[in-house]
Amino acid sequence: MLWSDGDTFESYLKAVGEHCRARVPADCEQDGGDLSACELGPGMPTGWCSWYEYMEKVSEQDLELNARKLHGWLKQGVDLRVLQLDDGYVDHWGDWTKSSKKFPEGAGNVASIAGRYGLAGGLWIAPWAADKDALVAKEHPEWVLRADSAANSGFTHPGKWFYGLDATNPECRAHVKSFIQEFVQQHGIKFLKLDFLHAAALPALHFDPALTRAQVFQLALQTLREAVGDAFFLACSCPMGAAVGWVDAMRVSADTNLSWKPAQWPIWWDKTNLPSGRNMMRNSLVRHPMHGVWWMNNPDCLVLARCFSLCLPSDPQSVSLRAGMTGGLLFLSDDLLSLPVERLRILQCLFPPLHSQPRSLVLPAHVIFHGQSECPEVLVSEVCWSSAGG
Repeated sequence: MLWSDGDTFESYLKAVGEHCRARVPADCEQDGGDLSACELGPGMPTGWCSWYEYMEKVSEQDLELNARKLHGWLKQGVDLRVLQLDDGYVDHWGDWTKSSKKFPEGAGNVASIAGRYGLAGGLWIAPWAADKDALVAKEHPEWVLRADSAANSGFTHPGKWFYGLDATNPECRAHVKSFIQEFVQQHGIKFLKLDFLHAAALPALHFDPALTRAQVFQLALQTLREAVGDAFFLACSCPMGAAVGWVDAMRVSADTNLSWKPAQWPIWWDKTNLPSGRNMMRNSLVRHPMHGVWWMNNPDCLVLARCFSLCLPSDPQSVSLRAGMTGGLLFLSDDLLSLPVERLRILQCLFPPLHSQPRSLVLPAHVIFHGQSECPEVLVSEVCWSSAGG
């Protein structure tokens, strides 16, 4: 398989995208297409995510302070329009609409905070996952996926396990659809980052035993798409091929991390899954041909305030350049109040975003699986300067 014009891989991607009716804006398929009408960003969603700076400790005050900063940055050419609340707003996964001490008005309040500063509200949810202590798991144990007599579970990070929920159970599907519609229709959430979607495809006994795991997962995605409606659907931790035609964007990389290699993990040689700057960048480059063909690519967030360790000194620039050239969603995940001025200048260089997909060079077919080079060595993006831009 080659990654050059007219190659078989490109033909395959286009054929699948057309067959599955990929949710790609028409102009995104053309280099330099005008996508300025996008409500969530200049061409495609751009914004700020709470996760990498605040993680589970995020609060409403953190959202307020960073939203105010985003509003001020618009005059400096940094057009980040989505204020996205990530994990940390509920006590237990599965109880998504419950209030907590940190979010007494519930997670939907992110839309109100964002609106005060001219931003769009975004929210992270793991819709097919639940903690064992969540009310949904206690009140509806029949919705929990089970392998024989034991509840099946998934793993996310050390100390964090979760149950998968049964997408073949009509009551469970109605429940999932209901809380997503509540966030979208009642609170005004415009951007949904739906994570750990593979939980719906865990091997298990189902309410409907006639469906294969592939069919179960299609049912799960259909339920989410119907619930999300016209809001933006970013899929994460999701089997990729099955999602074409259902999602607006796809996380195509491992989690980023402040270390270049996954040094804090025992499997330090992993090159695809474990959180690290290297794995995030590698996966984004390998999968960049999917952008604008199957969906919009999401290469995970930029983290610019702190330098990567075990990495080249120029890494903030190189990671930012990768994000800019691949043309996907652009989200920052720093404490904006403490972002150094020199890092803000790096961010300013990424606007306006490129909408075209870069071309991969120096990638002969035999090196993809058998050689040393496993991702593009050279990317070329064509930039068309408008007369207004000088």
